[in-house]
Amino acid sequence: MRADIEDIFYLYDARLDGNVDIKKLCAVFELPWRRIYYLPKARSSSVSGFHALAAADVAELLIQLERLGFALDPMPLVEALMPSIKSLRRITEAQLSILWFAKNRHKMAPQALEVEGRATFATKIERLRMSSGYKAELWWGDAGEPLLLSVDAPRFRRRASPKETVCAQCGYTWFKGDPDASANHRREHKLRMRVLNPEPLSQLAQARLTDSEPELVTATSPAWKHREIYERARFFRREFGYDFVQWDSSDGDSDPNVHGFLFLNERDLIVGACAFRLRDQTSGKNWGLQWVWVCPMFRRTGVLARYWGYFRKRFGDFDVEGPVSPAMQAFAVKQGDTVLLGYNPSL
Repeated sequence: MRADIEDIFYLYDARLDGNVDIKKLCAVFELPWRRIYYLPKARSSSVSGFHALAAADVAELLIQLERLGFALDPMPLVEALMPSIKSLRRITEAQLSILWFAKNRHKMAPQALEVEGRATFATKIERLRMSSGYKAELWWGDAGEPLLLSVDAPRFRRRASPKETVCAQCGYTWFKGDPDASANHRREHKLRMRVLNPEPLSQLAQARLTDSEPELVTATSPAWKHREIYERARFFRREFGYDFVQWDSSDGDSDPNVHGFLFLNERDLIVGACAFRLRDQTSGKNWGLQWVWVCPMFRRTGVLARYWGYFRKRFGDFDVEGPVSPAMQAFAVKQGDTVLLGYNPSL
């Protein structure tokens, strides 16, 4: 209640004791007062209430006033509220301030209060350094009226604006200096490097012992195969600018006629992938090579060439579906299979 907040002001900073309208002060920081009621008795038909400020909003008020240089200590209330806030799935702006308060205290960006609708320019600037280390700057108008108050925290340091950066290893674009962007980059970097710099998989070693075609991925294949081919389909989409990933999901592909293949090298590393789909459902003869992707560090090492003869034997005169990249055109010419492209690039 207002009397409780007045007691806090009285205990901490005499400058706030009886000298401010608490409701107006809360309005500055957009902290809402609500009408509160005691739980009525079972037979009650009416209740009486009073206006009060939520505990989290009181903590936010103390935090904001400390940012203005007042000698307040929000920490006891922050610590009392922290356990209940950490148990929530969604939080308010005030609760977010409480959550980050210990880490950001005395480091937050400058706090500024400006007279609403001011039309005059400042003719005088007064600066003050408080005992707490906060530095205040007050701008005055022609008639000696206050226009703007700005307060800097003692440990605030201006940081350079986040810089757009492209990771040289994984190709991910992120903003260096932004903690959230950095965290996203670390997570995505780990996922991408599994594909770009592959390591041996225990599942693949086991498949070598039990599967006649360990490279083959169909609608009924194990989940790990779908995850591996989906990640390579993602790289294909990203590299060539397609609108969607040409494999249903990391959980599987619902096409009963899809035939995906994981390209393996002599060390049994997954160095690429491709997918064929049956386009003529009636005759079962018209297959299309939908996409092919090879890890950049293994390109021009004969990865696709090692599988090409097997594909020609299994799928016959399949169509290499467009748009066809220059590298794929050159490969078809080298293999003498430009007919699969539907045209002859040499003409």
